[in-house]
Amino acid sequence: MKRYKLTLNEKQMRVLKDVCELRFRIDLLQEYELSELLAKIDCLDLDPRNPNHKEIFDSYIERRDHLTAVIKALFEIASPIAFRTANGRKRDPDALIAEDIYQVIRYQLWEDSPNRNETLYLTESRKPLRVSDQPLINIEVGNE
Repeated sequence: MKRYKLTLNEKQMRVLKDVCELRFRIDLLQEYELSELLAKIDCLDLDPRNPNHKEIFDSYIERRDHLTAVIKALFEIASPIAFRTANGRKRDPDALIAEDIYQVIRYQLWEDSPNRNETLYLTESRKPLRVSDQPLINIEVGNE
């Protein structure tokens, strides 16, 4: 099997992580999580210190809730049986690979974060757990 090496900067890593997350959450039929990701797509500044935080946050919540309803309706139309039995259905192997890639990148970004707090248990701090039949990707960290 061929092996490939990618060289990514941190911004590219974050984009790849988000793309992988979208892919596997679609397979899991997770409308709420998808709407959370999509509602943030225009790079809202959700920092509570922002002077317009309340208006921005209220707009974000409204958009997220609308997206949740739309995505749920799409899932029901696209795959009505799978939507009702998501926990009992076979997952797409490519989505499992995307979930593995997402986990490895998420963990590496947490490892590299200057603000990480090792006393807290965060999802990001959990070492990747392989869910596909492929080996986990390897990330080598270096400087430009």
